[in-house]
Amino acid sequence: MSDRFFDSLGTADYSSIRVPDGYSCCECGAAGCKLWRPYQTFAVRLRCLPCVIKDGDATVSNHRLHSIGWNVAAIPTVEGDTYWGYTSSPQDAVDWWDRLPFHATHYRGVRTCVS
Repeated sequence: MSDRFFDSLGTADYSSIRVPDGYSCCECGAAGCKLWRPYQTFAVRLRCLPCVIKDGDATVSNHRLHSIGWNVAAIPTVEGDTYWGYTSSPQDAVDWWDRLPFHATHYRGVRTCVS
C-alpha cells in the first residue's frame, strides 16, 4: 500500500487510504476522513460529516452515507483535478471512499468555502 494518494505518474492510488492534498473540510479543516460536496454543482465545497449535518438539511439513515441531503460523496477523479459524478464513480474509487473514517484523523487550516 502506498503512503501517497497519487503515484509517481500522478494517477490516483485508490488502494490506499491516503487522501489528496487539499482534501479537507472548508468549514472546520477536518482531514483524513470522508467528505461530501454539493450535488450537481461546479462549486467545490468539501465538508465533513459534522459540518454537513449541522446545516439541518440532512438526515442520516444510510450506514455508508454516499449522499446526505443534497450532498454526495466527494470522490477525486484519477487525475485529481475534479470529483466523480455521483453515479459515475468507478467501484475502486467508491471502495476508497468507503474505507475512509467518518471523523477527522487531523485538522488542516480552515479554507474559505466556495459557494
